[in-house]
Amino acid sequence: MKFKALFCFEKAEDRVGLTLAKAYLAEVSALECKATGLEDNFFSAYNKACDLFLEAGWILKAVECQKAMGKTEAAASMYLYHLSLLLAGQKLIDSCRYLCRK
Repeated sequence: MKFKALFCFEKAEDRVGLTLAKAYLAEVSALECKATGLEDNFFSAYNKACDLFLEAGWILKAVECQKAMGKTEAAASMYLYHLSLLLAGQKLIDSCRYLCRK
């Protein structure tokens, strides 16, 4: 049942949707591993989920994955890095708007 979403996104050629579906499946797998005490698999699955969320551009979900693994410094660094990119992008947009007014 849970692979139905993968099939649908693949058939629709929705790359982002497919990546997100894979990310959520990896996250669920990580939680299942944690519940059953499979710590190595837990970290592996959460790392995979984090990478997939980043690939899809879902930064906050990737940060959540880092936090769930106890990697608070990595989560903070990831968040601040992407926040700085957003702020730089906003400054560029503001500059373009200013120049277009002249």
